[in-house]
Amino acid sequence: MSDQNGNMLPEHDYSRMLDHVVVACVDVLIINEGRLLLGKRANKPNKSWWIFGGRMWPGETFDDTAKRGTQRETGLKIGQSRFAKLGVYNLIWPERNEYPQTKKCHHVLTAMYVEISNYEAEKVVLQNDHTEYLWLDLSNTKTFMNEFCSELKAILTDICKELGY
Repeated sequence: MSDQNGNMLPEHDYSRMLDHVVVACVDVLIINEGRLLLGKRANKPNKSWWIFGGRMWPGETFDDTAKRGTQRETGLKIGQSRFAKLGVYNLIWPERNEYPQTKKCHHVLTAMYVEISNYEAEKVVLQNDHTEYLWLDLSNTKTFMNEFCSELKAILTDICKELGY
């Protein structure tokens, strides 16, 4: 894991840290005309469909992390004032990407959302964190719920309520 200056915490130290702390994350639901962008993650702790973002760095606001994570994972440069807070979620994953991978990983996730234009939607370029992506019609999420983990189901339920779907 690197900080805002690009300094890497040695993997052994980061793995030990995960054994003792809860990681704060900000992930963003990217919405375009009633559709939600999802990416299929390439790495643990959740190699499945998910939203975009990442860990907070010391000194960052929620908006700072949302902006940085969205740009890093999708290429979109979105102004901080456009993000809205959806909710806070307690995520306890049964495994993690770091050694030992069989140990749990605990995150407190602040979910935010942003509505983007068609022009911005065409500019999405996913990075190596994801193997594929899809635009999910928010008015038809029930059709796909069996494909999602319980944590994403809770977030999808909340965004549909928030936006009236």
